[in-house]
Amino acid sequence: MGLTGLTSIKDDKFGCYLDLPNAGEKVVNAVTYTSGFSFFATNGPAKKEALACTGDLGQARSYAIPALCGPVKVTDLVGGGFPPTAVVGTVLIPPPPTDGIPVDCETTPQLCRRVPVGIGVSPPDCAGGASTLTSAIGATNVYACAPAVRQRRDWSIPAPR
Repeated sequence: MGLTGLTSIKDDKFGCYLDLPNAGEKVVNAVTYTSGFSFFATNGPAKKEALACTGDLGQARSYAIPALCGPVKVTDLVGGGFPPTAVVGTVLIPPPPTDGIPVDCETTPQLCRRVPVGIGVSPPDCAGGASTLTSAIGATNVYACAPAVRQRRDWSIPAPR
């Protein structure tokens, strides 16, 4: 089951929204916001294999939607099933040991480098390149890229749809 015609979310006077493109596809976890994107995952029915000896977990996908409307990045997740909610955090990376003594990031975090990471998020890089993440529990760098064009949105909607 592939995605058809999904290149960007719809942008109208009420903001932007996304119609999931595949029949039976549903959002199965909470939304995580980071790096100017909203991340969530879906599950939908998979094409049934004749004479299959394994259970059908369905097709799992990860979506990355820009905060200010734009191209949607979709990743098919290996293994299917119900992906867990994505998480974002910081990992402390110690410098190389000096005099054979390793740096302990627990007791001296100021000496360690802070690297933002995400588990279950698939952000494109700052040049718009696709993520290489294909696992719902895979870790990746989290990029802090400012959008090229910022748009002002009026959140006071007198007649919502």
